[in-house]
Amino acid sequence: MKSALFTAHKKAAISLFLAAASAAILLVALPALADSSANSNFENPPYVPGNINGQDGWSKTGAYDAAVTSSFGVPDFGNQSLRISNAVTSSSFADQTFAKPTADGAGEADSTSGGFATGTLASHFQAEFDLRSVQLMQQPGLSISVSPDRGDGSRMSYLRFEDQADGIHVFFNDAQGSSTSADFVETDIATLSRATTHTIGFSMDFVNGPSNDVVEIYIDGALAHTGTSWENYYRFDPESAAEQSPRIVKTLLFRAAGTAATSTQGLGYLIDNLEMLASGSAQGGGNGDVTVTISKYIDGTMATSGSAQSLAFPMNASWNAQNIGSSSGSFTLSPQGSNSPNAYQAITADMTSGASYSVAEDTSGANVAQNCSAGKPYSLVGYTTGTSSAAAAAATPSLTPPSFSNLTGDQYVIVWNHACTDTGTTTPPTTGNPNGASVDQNGSTVRAGGHLDFVGRNFGHEQDVAISLGGSVIRTVHADGGGNFSTGSMTAPATPGTYQYEFKDSGHTVIATITVVP
Repeated sequence: MKSALFTAHKKAAISLFLAAASAAILLVALPALADSSANSNFENPPYVPGNINGQDGWSKTGAYDAAVTSSFGVPDFGNQSLRISNAVTSSSFADQTFAKPTADGAGEADSTSGGFATGTLASHFQAEFDLRSVQLMQQPGLSISVSPDRGDGSRMSYLRFEDQADGIHVFFNDAQGSSTSADFVETDIATLSRATTHTIGFSMDFVNGPSNDVVEIYIDGALAHTGTSWENYYRFDPESAAEQSPRIVKTLLFRAAGTAATSTQGLGYLIDNLEMLASGSAQGGGNGDVTVTISKYIDGTMATSGSAQSLAFPMNASWNAQNIGSSSGSFTLSPQGSNSPNAYQAITADMTSGASYSVAEDTSGANVAQNCSAGKPYSLVGYTTGTSSAAAAAATPSLTPPSFSNLTGDQYVIVWNHACTDTGTTTPPTTGNPNGASVDQNGSTVRAGGHLDFVGRNFGHEQDVAISLGGSVIRTVHADGGGNFSTGSMTAPATPGTYQYEFKDSGHTVIATITVVP
């Protein structure tokens, strides 16, 4: 069959490359579709009715209800199809139903193969198949999951087709967290009619490093959902400690698990016109491609729509690479990630090894200034860089914008901002002071365990000022005859976060908010 997803992907590769080469440098030009493919239409030859195991590279060593059968006259399905149900289920993986694999695997440079032949590692994997319910009426309990996999149950994405009263619900699961426990998020992305055939497509782009793979799900030729892969589950979750790395993808796993729906024996879903493709050189691997990932942090943590008030923050960039030329342009860090499933994160186009790239936040607009005194909602604390997101997060911010030259590996940039929500509160002086008291360091950012030296102005003349943190007095200083003081060196808290220091004399109370970053 003529694949809508495969055709659309080729067109997107051309249009996105042109966009990247001209101005929109944060859209990755999808790789040319070099070819490691595997297709199955279940026709004879080579398929014969019966158990799918061993036919044309397919495997199914468990006693599951998956077999080559008649297509029952479904248009565009030919004479035979794969029929599968969850009449028999188990919690196992390796003995379930696996499609004929591609010769080459797709994944990141550090993706592991688990003993399966990798071939030439690709950066893109896509799969498309047609799905049709065997019956027009609901099949209670019918549920089958489909996952891009390397061949042993090491799933890198997931769709589940669940027959409910109003139709076939399609659930998508991805691993969005980057902590030490899996943060799987399930989304109900579509409800399909049982009376028609539906075309389902996975499009997966693997990008070196954590938290940046892009997975798109297409249904009937239209983009239904965009998410990420399961790479962070394998990178960070203790369950994966024995093999703490993402997996290559070569096949599709059709899995029957959970509660068995025994009434679906011999029924279920028909699958046909399966196409899979691994394409593109692995990013950051032997082809010399490099990328720069830019993330926004606010008050020490990755920005969210809440902490960033759903604002878009302009960034200016310039670049010079053999594959996309030399130019400059602008983009925004916003709730919609740029070539990334993560909000307030952007990833550049692939640039040839040896490229140069620079980036800086635009502080001339309404959202960010050099400091909170400008009256804007955020101030620029600085930038950090590293060869991984963790390394960038651990570095000390500098106000010098990052500028890379002769890039031979991926780089990560964090743009650190502070929310100017606490401008300090003052109580008018009772006597002898016409001005409000203030603390110069209000709104400042300091590294965990670093040093603070507060300077107070216009407090009570020759008065003691008590400094409190968390309700406890931690130091007392004496204001001079002009109402001014300096605390000298104080050690900042060791734990990142936002802290409020209270400065109080007989007639003034000032709150200075300090952000402690890693």
